[in-house]
Amino acid sequence: MNSALELFSDYGYYGTSINMIAQKAGIAKGLVYSYFENKDDLLKELIYSGIREFENVFDADKDGFLTEDEFEFFIDESFKLLQENISFWRLYFLLVMKKEVIEIFGHKFIELTAPHINILTDYYKRKNHENPETEAVLFGAMIDGVAFNYVMNPEKFPLNEIKSVIIKRFK
Repeated sequence: MNSALELFSDYGYYGTSINMIAQKAGIAKGLVYSYFENKDDLLKELIYSGIREFENVFDADKDGFLTEDEFEFFIDESFKLLQENISFWRLYFLLVMKKEVIEIFGHKFIELTAPHINILTDYYKRKNHENPETEAVLFGAMIDGVAFNYVMNPEKFPLNEIKSVIIKRFK
């Protein structure tokens, strides 16, 4: 999967073949098909694996009700995920920003993130925000932007300071 992620990021989805992925991974082409039905299946798994990492730390007890402690936990753990595997996330962002990937999976991103937006909307409703849905969408977009900017320039991006500001302003 790491080889596919790197090649998809470098050559695009359509410019990458299963054969290229197998060669880069140092395995037989047939072995790729033992794990994935086709290239679409591999791409889906790459995208879903990235989303699942963040899902695992959002609403930690999975009860559909976000507390302030869970909110802060999500921020802390999300930033740790970025720092611990920055190479993966850099390639992941490059991949998901490619036009062909957006065309294939853009609708699925919305479907996968909708439950999180709903939980955040409820969180902001309970905090009496004027427009909780907008606040939830803004928060999600801001987290995406912070993550993208950090993985593209980690040496110059003040991640810990920004984390503190996010927690203060959005908690």
